[in-house]
Amino acid sequence: MKKINVSFLVFSVCLSVHAQTLNQSTHAPAVGDVYTFQYADQTTLPGNLGNPGTGNTFNFSGLSVYPGSSTSQGVTVASTGSASAYPSANVAVQTGTDNTFYNAQSSQLQFYGGNLTLGGYPVTLNYSTPAVLGIYPMSLGTTNTNTVAGTINALGNNGNFIGTSSFTANATGTLVVPGGQSYANVIRMQSNQNMTFTVSFVQGTLTVNQYDYYAPNYSNYPNVNNNWPLLTVQQSTLSSTIGGPSVQTTVTINSNYQTLGTSPISNSTFASSFIAPNPAQDVVYVSFVKHLKSVQILDITGKILYETNTDRIYTELLANGVYFVRWEDARGNVKTEKLIVQHN
Repeated sequence: MKKINVSFLVFSVCLSVHAQTLNQSTHAPAVGDVYTFQYADQTTLPGNLGNPGTGNTFNFSGLSVYPGSSTSQGVTVASTGSASAYPSANVAVQTGTDNTFYNAQSSQLQFYGGNLTLGGYPVTLNYSTPAVLGIYPMSLGTTNTNTVAGTINALGNNGNFIGTSSFTANATGTLVVPGGQSYANVIRMQSNQNMTFTVSFVQGTLTVNQYDYYAPNYSNYPNVNNNWPLLTVQQSTLSSTIGGPSVQTTVTINSNYQTLGTSPISNSTFASSFIAPNPAQDVVYVSFVKHLKSVQILDITGKILYETNTDRIYTELLANGVYFVRWEDARGNVKTEKLIVQHN
């Protein structure tokens, strides 16, 4: 099974369209989080991943996304069987048989390591001095660097590592994904890990550079408890005295990237439209929209359950729970909101 390094990418963004501010509840992994993602062909990445600063267009429209999907989820540390190895962690992220470990606090997010694939090699890291991956609140310009240290299992042997870890919220703009959908008010986090290690008689270096793009309106889709980026690009290199550098680039994207995308809202009336009542019992309406093209109800997996071209949606046959309503007008404006169905 192909592995993804979830160690440096488990974060999300706030629900406010304009604030672009991250905190523990919207960035740090938590038990119950579920993220379904797809891998993409790294050779189809754009030449420019986005410049630092504001006003970017992060254009990934040419990205070739592989079929099939994988899932990461937030679980308890005890459920992994590795609580004694990672005593300072309070949440783990499980992807297949691999686990990574974190300490999520209201003030910061610490990374303690786990099972990873870096530079194309399976590596197990256990940080005695953790990497700080977030200091809350985080917005454009927030940055931090700290030293790291711990043990490593690589190339079939155990050893030690030391180095530095840094992150910065360094860019904002609009993200364009395959199919042409776009996401406004995206914030990009860039993280770096630079470490030297000694394993038996082998010495080497490990570097990881990662870009995480967060879409404010859709960080919690399709699971209302999600805290994940929409798109991640990770570049890792492992070099040692017994071999040349091994380089790996991994690209992942939220499996619902086409369902979530929106066209820029230019009509102020449409921008202020909403669904009501919410929670709903038997019917819900889309308010303040003329010339509706379509209205859809989707479940939390992105499956379309109901579609109409009127402003009235009947919900009496839906079970109590969380859904999403997506509506579009004749001008191509699109909007999505969470709907709670709650029958008496």
